[in-house]
Amino acid sequence: ILHYQPQVDLKTGRLAGFEALVRWNHPTRGMVPPLLFISVAEENGLILPIGRWVLEQGVRQLALWDQVCERGRDLAMSINLSAMQFADPELRQNIVELLKETGISSRRLHLEITESMVADDPKIAKSILAALAEMGVGLEIDDFGTGYSSLSQLHQLPFDTLKVDRSFVQMMDQPKQDGQGGRKIVDSIVSLSGSLGIEVIAEGIETEEHWIRLAGLGCQLGQGYFFSRPVSAEVALQMIETRTLNPWPLPQPLREPSQQLLRLGAELEASGLAGEGSTTALESESR
Repeated sequence: ILHYQPQVDLKTGRLAGFEALVRWNHPTRGMVPPLLFISVAEENGLILPIGRWVLEQGVRQLALWDQVCERGRDLAMSINLSAMQFADPELRQNIVELLKETGISSRRLHLEITESMVADDPKIAKSILAALAEMGVGLEIDDFGTGYSSLSQLHQLPFDTLKVDRSFVQMMDQPKQDGQGGRKIVDSIVSLSGSLGIEVIAEGIETEEHWIRLAGLGCQLGQGYFFSRPVSAEVALQMIETRTLNPWPLPQPLREPSQQLLRLGAELEASGLAGEGSTTALESESR
């Protein structure tokens, strides 16, 4: 089955979309996370039909939400592609047919590709990405910073979004020296991505301080347990209808920067970690 984790605009606190995450509802073990079965599926070749099913169900679910709730018609759906699915010669045609069948705009479908898929064969990967980009679907490079690519290579590839790996977000909680290193890494990624016109989404946001610091650094989007765990399609629909996240109300937009936000912004500027115009941008939201 699929569960859906909300993705949030860090400046406004508004719901921006969902990431579709597959789960195995085992008859005796209950809900099994992908970490425990995806590697086996890759070994025995089942990953391709599973990936196709996830893509189809994720897009169809978006269409179903559209039918019952107009408020969600601007939301995006992010789908993870496996290496085998990324290289599948039928991928492009499958997407064309799926979008035509459901009536979903290509811009609302975001495909997540890991760094290793690009690094394995950059020339072929570039060709596949170009074909997908021509269709108008969003392209996201997942878990950036854990593989072999670099920001300097991104300008050659048609990625729209870069996902900062949760490990860098968690580093921001470490003691001063290590925590500062984590913030420098995130700030470098956000700043250079911005210069390339690439949006940034941070994974693993678990505290309000994560949210505030990442917004202060200029990160546009985020997801994590602070906002919501992955939820069923029914609960996700409630979020769309009410604009609330599970289990808390949707965080208030950053229109009136709190003292904590202003203090953190000043700290970031003093340390040279704030992205150009990031604190000013946050303050301008209040006007």
